[in-house]
Amino acid sequence: GGVRPSDTLSLALRGGARDMAVTEGGRVVGMVYRSDLIFALRNGDARHVFIRDIMSRTVETISGNNSMLDAQEVLARTSAAAVVVVDDGLYRGLITADRLQHVAQHIGDRRNRRRGPVSTWLTARLRAN
Repeated sequence: GGVRPSDTLSLALRGGARDMAVTEGGRVVGMVYRSDLIFALRNGDARHVFIRDIMSRTVETISGNNSMLDAQEVLARTSAAAVVVVDDGLYRGLITADRLQHVAQHIGDRRNRRRGPVSTWLTARLRAN
């Protein structure tokens, strides 16, 4: 999953402008945020801009065993736009602040939230797509 540092911006944008994990051999090496994509598009030709040139090497991660609430706390504490889910150092998925807001709207108040692992949520989401 994710995009590679050697990918061009035009290749990465095939799925739309979104936050993306940058991976090599299944391991996360960086992040490209939507804001990075927009900036890069305004300032260069997407066919000649490489992901390695616009990616952030600072990546917020959680384990698939963490809860969605844990993901929310990481995002709130760091002001990151997304948190990467890894297990044994391998990329498993991405949780964005936008997705968490959507989930929170459907779950209800904090007293009624389940504290299940992120991996369960990711697996259900992958099956739905």
